[in-house]
Formats: sequence, structure tokens, C-alpha cells
Amino acid sequence: MNEGIEDVGAEFERNQKVITVIWFAFVVFVVVTVVVAKFALKPIEPEMNKSLKMLFYLLSFAAVILSRAIKSKILSGRNISSDNSSAAKNYMTKVMTAHVISFAMCDLVGMLALFLYFLYGSSVDLYALSGLSIVCLIFNYPKLYLSQSTTVTIH
Repeated sequence: MNEGIEDVGAEFERNQKVITVIWFAFVVFVVVTVVVAKFALKPIEPEMNKSLKMLFYLLSFAAVILSRAIKSKILSGRNISSDNSSAAKNYMTKVMTAHVISFAMCDLVGMLALFLYFLYGSSVDLYALSGLSIVCLIFNYPKLYLSQSTTVTIH
């Protein structure tokens, strides 16, 4: 029975590494997006549509809030006994899904920053929303806690 616990723990650790690599890829994507936008041709600066800008900011803040809420909803009931390896493996799939969805929601903020930049040429919007995207990704950084007992706890 102890071998099953070690196998599940090892698999959780492998999945943790995969989730961390995916998280890092999303962070790098946001940074590369900002760099590419700054070296790209300057957009034609039409008159700024304040309501569209406000909509993009509202969507960005909603994505940040929803990223954590959706992740929490998918991971509800997070204490899984590692004695039941099929339930633990099923939960690992949920963990991976929850994190990728939350990372994508955070990355949406960076994409909205890029759209605003190419629409209006505002570096302030590019940096503000890209920074918010990075903060969202940091806020959703994957954490794995293996407790001393046979319970696996993931946040």
C-alpha cells in the first residue's frame, strides 16, 4: 500500500513540474508580446474610443477575477486520499485543466493589452494590462502541497 502512495506522490510531482513549465510559457508569452509590440511598426493613432478602452479594461479585470474563481470551482473538494489511486489520477487531470484555464484567462489580459496598443498606440495601456496579466499569472502560480499523512492537498 505504501508503494501506491509513493507512485501517486511521484505522479503529482511530475504533474507539478509540467504545470510550472506551462505557467512559465504563459509568462514568457506576455513578455515577448510586449517586446514585439514595442518593436513593431507604430499603429495609426485614430481618435481613441473611450468606451472601447473601458470595455477592454473591464474585460481584463473580469478575466483576472474569473481566472481564480474558475480554478477554485474546478478544484472544489481538493482533499483526495492517495489510497485511491484512480481518484487521485482523476484529480490530477482536474488540476491540470484548472491551471491551464486560469493561465489562459490571465493571458487574455495580455492579448487585450496588445489589441489596445495596436488600435490606439498607447504604451501606458500596453504596460498596464500586460503588468496585470503577469500579476494574474503570479497570483495563479501552481502550488502543490504533499502533507505528511496520506492526503494530497493541491491549491
